[in-house]
Amino acid sequence: MWKAFLEQDKSKMRLYFDSVKFIEHKHTFVFYTETDEEYHVIIDGNIHACRLTNESYALSYNDKYITKRDINKTISKSIICYTEKSEYIDWFITTSCRKWDSALYHFYVSSEEYVVEFITDEMPSFTKYNL
Repeated sequence: MWKAFLEQDKSKMRLYFDSVKFIEHKHTFVFYTETDEEYHVIIDGNIHACRLTNESYALSYNDKYITKRDINKTISKSIICYTEKSEYIDWFITTSCRKWDSALYHFYVSSEEYVVEFITDEMPSFTKYNL
């Protein structure tokens, strides 16, 4: 089941993906808004996999882990959401060379130009910077 990480109606912002940087020993996804605010999604753990697409092919009605309730209540109403079960995580586990005992999280960030998805073993933090 998908869970909202950042609610759309609380933020009322449109994110534009910029880059992934290594800042203070942490992987950081950098986004901007129309008002020149900079937002960082900071990964405290490891990014095990990451993909950037022009459209959402993982979060579609064909994804067996998506329910109608998820789409209506979470994905369409949040700009960042996550789940512990997805086809992306299944693919990652079967193609990696180790056994995963810890929880893995599939994060989905809906930005204006790209869909940014990543798998991590820790909850990230979301920080705003005024430029």
